[in-house]
Amino acid sequence: MVVNLLKNGCPCSHNCYYQLVKAIHDVSSECVILGCRHIYGKANQMADVLSKHGLTLMGSRIFEWVPDFLSVCVLANVISTSFPSGF
Repeated sequence: MVVNLLKNGCPCSHNCYYQLVKAIHDVSSECVILGCRHIYGKANQMADVLSKHGLTLMGSRIFEWVPDFLSVCVLANVISTSFPSGF
């Protein structure tokens, strides 16, 4: 869905996405070469876990250290392996 919105634009009626997609288009217009493709959550477990956690939060959060819910993914990233979803 996100890749589609970035490649094809976003109608103004999508209030929650319109400003973000517009900002990305504004920044990308200054790039000579820009690519956008979907990467499955299993291939990027850290981003997948962070995004799912973000859905439970109100507002922004800055982590000064690795939070407990992310420690297994950081370990997997360091040793270049992956764990099954929901591990």
